[in-house]
Amino acid sequence: MASLTIDRAYTNLLEHLQRPKPTISLDTVFSSVPYYLSHLTLPHPTQLTAFFISSALWKELTLEQLKSIITAFRFAVHSKHSEIQKSDRWFTIRTPQQQLVEWVQAILKGISRGDSQLKFCILGGILLGFDDLGEDTISVWEKNRVERQVVIACTEIMDGLNDSDEDPWKKEFLSKKSDSDSREVMFLYSCYTVLPLLDEEKFSALNVQKLAYITEGGIESSFLSGRILDSSRSSMSKENNKVVIQLNSSLVKRIQSVLNNQLYRDAAPLAKLFARCLSTLANQNPRSALETFKIVVEEMEKLNSKVEKDWNDSILSTAASEDDIDDSSKPISTDIWKILKTLLFSQLMVLQTILASLIYFKPSIFPPHISAAAIAHTILRSMHNQAFIISQFGGIAAISDGFKELKRVVYSTLDLIAADSNSNQQADLIDHLLSSLQRSQLPRDHASYQAQTAFTLTVMEQLITSLTDETIEQKIIPFAITYLDDTQHRDTFESAHSFILAIFTSQGKKQRLEPSSNASDGVPSLSEKLAPFYTSCLIRNSEEGRLTTDQLRLTFSNLIKNVSSSGNDALAWFCITPLLSHMDSHKKVKVVSSPESSSSPMIMPLLLTLVSLMSCVPRLLLANILEEIRTRYQELLAEHPSQRDEVNRAILEQIMSQVGDLDKEIVLTWWTKDMRGGEESYSNIVVY
Repeated sequence: MASLTIDRAYTNLLEHLQRPKPTISLDTVFSSVPYYLSHLTLPHPTQLTAFFISSALWKELTLEQLKSIITAFRFAVHSKHSEIQKSDRWFTIRTPQQQLVEWVQAILKGISRGDSQLKFCILGGILLGFDDLGEDTISVWEKNRVERQVVIACTEIMDGLNDSDEDPWKKEFLSKKSDSDSREVMFLYSCYTVLPLLDEEKFSALNVQKLAYITEGGIESSFLSGRILDSSRSSMSKENNKVVIQLNSSLVKRIQSVLNNQLYRDAAPLAKLFARCLSTLANQNPRSALETFKIVVEEMEKLNSKVEKDWNDSILSTAASEDDIDDSSKPISTDIWKILKTLLFSQLMVLQTILASLIYFKPSIFPPHISAAAIAHTILRSMHNQAFIISQFGGIAAISDGFKELKRVVYSTLDLIAADSNSNQQADLIDHLLSSLQRSQLPRDHASYQAQTAFTLTVMEQLITSLTDETIEQKIIPFAITYLDDTQHRDTFESAHSFILAIFTSQGKKQRLEPSSNASDGVPSLSEKLAPFYTSCLIRNSEEGRLTTDQLRLTFSNLIKNVSSSGNDALAWFCITPLLSHMDSHKKVKVVSSPESSSSPMIMPLLLTLVSLMSCVPRLLLANILEEIRTRYQELLAEHPSQRDEVNRAILEQIMSQVGDLDKEIVLTWWTKDMRGGEESYSNIVVY
């Protein structure tokens, strides 16, 4: 539409853009520019773009203006593409793709001498438009040209942010307030909006190490360098046993400033950009990447430590549920938890990239002062500080319902520590976690203390095979056993039992690999010393409301299985005897209290536990255990015939899927003859 090249509205637009103090509204500019860019004949788009980028309107560029510039040029690409498709192709020999290329080249000429930040925005808008329309819209060559210009503009901005050699990222970012209109925030917004469109070759052309540091600074500033809950103590109180947060307090203003921060609102794309920088740096220069990884995880630990301290100092941390919070304070409480969870998610994205790189680095790459285990150690210390947040997602136990990204990070970190046999990282980590709990001023029933305890128990469980028996016996077991009866705190209660079970499993494997390790000197193994105590503990926790039936069956069967692996049949039977005695005691209680009362609810879990042992005991004890099952099975059915199916299912499940091939014939014979009414006694069956 050639007439538009000289119409009065267009001329007025150019005049306003040239004025030292333009009076034209921004809405008019952002609606007019895409229209004229897409309708003007060449070379007028070059002129308009040059006037636009040099306008005094952008002398004090704001984030909202920057967003509008990106959107305007993105829309201009759409509009130009639409105009080309509608034009009469009889009057041109150029293909639609060629026409769009010429138009883009005209715009590139117009911005050639403009401000780098404005060029970055305009080029970004064009790339976003290309991405919207698909690969066939523009030639690969022209798209590559635009991407190269994006890299140049981005590099120019980074070079201008700070020329100091001393921690430029931190000095530049953390010394400033988190102002949404600061150069750094606008630069980062442009980066995580545009740079994901670059292929790996173009992205690698950037100074990714410096970009990583700038991005890290942006993430830290968006979370106030960990001072999210600063002054929380003076901003909260308890009234009528409910937490009240003063709505005009400095804490509420601080929380609102975080929620209004553009980088916080875009935490996910910002973290993805950071992770990509680290991944690219790892491929380019592994040694530099290791130095960067070390700095990043150390900064995370500092930030998380500050957040944890302020959280524990706040009255809000004592609220067990929303019912403990005053209605007027629930919205701000929800906002606080939203920020804390966003912090965790952002860090997990970055940590996944760091761990993936560490796993595949060759040992020769690591300098003397850095190791994968040391970085992993720092990560776990940092996550230990976040245990109160992690507990909101079910914790990190293997059987918990926690989300998979969290578990992947934790268990990858533990694998790196466990794999390092040339350092004391395993023992050092355990010492740090235990001493942290010992130094804590929190009461034992505080939610944060319980969360850190459950975290510590799970970490110790996963590292059990890497620790010496001396460390386990002298440091870890005394800590864990204090939680074996603590049913008021279910997470730590179950974690403690899972940890003790891991000890028996580890000791059983060690015994099978080194069967003569303790036999020669007559010294009992750790599992042999622990077994009698833990048997008594399981009996205590077999009562209703403690271990579930499934948990009791699993723990008791694993206890007997691993004790039996040492060849100590006497100890195995010694551990079974209390179970039998406990079942007998329930029968006596029933007779004394009331012959008509039912013992089924108490006996049933114990009988099912006894059934689970048929696949765990050594062959010399198999006859005894089968006879005990038969006797108690018949006693139960005499009073409660309705329980027959449940017990039968448990027995058949053991026979078909748990009992080994060598013992299966014996157990099947017992089932068909003794249990199903046969005449032959099991005691007459020969055990080979």
